[in-house]
Amino acid sequence: MTTLKMEAVSIIDSIEDSEMPEVIAVLRNFKINQKKENHIKEGLEGLEILEGFTGTLPENFNYEKELEEALEEKYGSVN
Repeated sequence: MTTLKMEAVSIIDSIEDSEMPEVIAVLRNFKINQKKENHIKEGLEGLEILEGFTGTLPENFNYEKELEEALEEKYGSVN
């Protein structure tokens, strides 16, 4: 066990049983917040990747035409 963990265990051992619900709540919230921060970090990294594509399409790109052609290629003519 690391020195920091031993210190944390020592502090927890010194806390009264009646105060344990609050300690547990704090620890749970800490863990939940860490997970949220990781999700936010992953989301921001994904956003940076998407932003990297900005300006890569030609000026005259016709989204609707490209979509129609792609759908026709994949599913055939709907008409």
